[in-house]
Amino acid sequence: MNSVGVRRTLAKCLVVLAVCFALNLIAPVVISQQRTIHPRESRTITFDGPASLTVELTTGKGPKSGQVSIQAAVSLDGAPLADSMTASASSALPVDGRAGLTYLFPYRPERLSYPYTDPFAPETFTDPARMDYVGPGSVGGLDTYKYRAGITADGHSAERIIDLQVQTGEVLDETWSVAEGPVEGLFRMSEQSRFEAHERAAAEVRVLHALQVLAWVTRFVAFVALVRAAVAVARR
Repeated sequence: MNSVGVRRTLAKCLVVLAVCFALNLIAPVVISQQRTIHPRESRTITFDGPASLTVELTTGKGPKSGQVSIQAAVSLDGAPLADSMTASASSALPVDGRAGLTYLFPYRPERLSYPYTDPFAPETFTDPARMDYVGPGSVGGLDTYKYRAGITADGHSAERIIDLQVQTGEVLDETWSVAEGPVEGLFRMSEQSRFEAHERAAAEVRVLHALQVLAWVTRFVAFVALVRAAVAVARR
C-alpha cells in the first residue's frame, strides 16, 4: 500500500474512532438525566385497602443547586396530610427537614438498609426507622430489591414493604400493614398505580439496555478500526 493509501486509511480510522468516542459519551449524559429528580414532575399513587389512600407528589426547585423540593398531599379516608422535604436531586436522599427517605428512592438502590421517615409518625422525622433490604424480587418481569420498614411510634405501628426496581429505584409495588394508627388494615398500591410505575421503569430500562448494546458495538467497531490502521501501517 502506498503512502497516500495509508494516509487515507488512517484518516478513515481516526474518523471512526472519533465517532465511537462521541457515541460513548451519550451514556453518561442519559444516565445522569435519568437519575436526577427534575422540578415540575408530578404523579399520583393510589392504594387499595380498608379506606381510600392517595399520595399526590410534585417536585419543585430546591433552595440550592443540586437540590429539589418534594411536596406530598396525602389523603387517608378523606383526611388530608400535607408533607414536604428537600432532597438531593441526584440521590433522592433528604438534605434537611427530615432524617429518612419517604416518597422517592435512590436510583439504582443498594442491598443495604436506608433510613426511613413515615409521614404518619412525626417521631421518625428526626429518629428514622430502618428500611432493611430483605432480598431480590420481581414485578411484571422487572427485577426488584425488596425492603421492609417497621415503624413503631406513639399511636402508630405499621410495616411497609416495597419493591424497588434495581436499575431505576422506581417503586413497583408497595404495601402498608397498619396495626395501630388512623386506619388499621392492609393497604396495597393499586393496580393502576403499579401499571404506571412499571411503564415508567420499563421505558428507562429499555434505554439502559440500548446504551449497553451501543457501548459494545462502538467498542467492537473501534477495535476493528485500530486493527485496520495497524495493518495499513505494517504494509506500508
